[in-house]
Amino acid sequence: MAITAVEHAEFAPRNPLSGCVIDDRYIVTMAYNSSTAGGTTPTDYAVFDAVTETSNMYSFPLRNIDGQSMVPYNGYAWAIGREYAGTNFVIARINPVSGGYTLFTVASGARGNTAWIYYQNGWFLCSVLNTYDAPQDARSHFRVNATTMIASGLTGAGIYNKSTSTMAGYGDTVWTAQTGSGFGGIRRRGVAMSTGVVTDLDGTSSFPGGGPRVGTTLYTGGIFTAPAQAWDMSTETMIRTLPDPLGAMDVGPDGLLYSVNTTTVQAVDGITGASRTETFPVTRLERSLVFRANGKLWTPSGYPL
Repeated sequence: MAITAVEHAEFAPRNPLSGCVIDDRYIVTMAYNSSTAGGTTPTDYAVFDAVTETSNMYSFPLRNIDGQSMVPYNGYAWAIGREYAGTNFVIARINPVSGGYTLFTVASGARGNTAWIYYQNGWFLCSVLNTYDAPQDARSHFRVNATTMIASGLTGAGIYNKSTSTMAGYGDTVWTAQTGSGFGGIRRRGVAMSTGVVTDLDGTSSFPGGGPRVGTTLYTGGIFTAPAQAWDMSTETMIRTLPDPLGAMDVGPDGLLYSVNTTTVQAVDGITGASRTETFPVTRLERSLVFRANGKLWTPSGYPL
């Protein structure tokens, strides 16, 4: 069956880089903010209601977010970034119904800007960039209790400090993989979220990177391993290889894996590896994210009409 696409002239942030879905209805997306250290530009975000098919635009005092700076939890979207008027890293809890937010300071003394966040088993796992320091960026990694919003440190093996990273969670474990030019290769770690103990998995795990999951199966793009693959989180082994996606993926209402780019939408069967691609009716720049909500797939574009 052919893919049908309809455009909605609703608000989306310029260069939407990170986002999540709340309650299978609200899609919250953030813009990439490239302000340099000391800048005073807030980050725009949009809340799209997939039931009414309308959106509203807001902004909050975070900047220089990356593709993994927002996660869903407990009816809210949670975003991490550096405050634009100081040197603290803060987590913003966003109410998708009202668009309002509450800020929680989780780290101080920031010199760099980007940060990532992941939720698993009652905790947020966070990474913040303290300074650009070739050949290895200096980052701090810690947990934040999702109820009290109190930060705790990690113990055991250190998490690699380069900013290019990806993660996925299952049960009490979050796997991370990082790579960078300073030391080359891939560094894999496992984090026990309930205790904060980090285990060195280099050479013992095939963790391929983050992506959507169905049950114990994780589907991930060909970034940290090539090609893309389905990965069993219960056994930490590869199930099968898959065609590389166009970008970030989500699982559609039909169970297929979807990804998009400026002109094209791709569907992949995670069981057989079969794929098909079709062309959007309108080409849009800044189109890289795809989300499933209210029985449909949605992709925001920051390119104006």
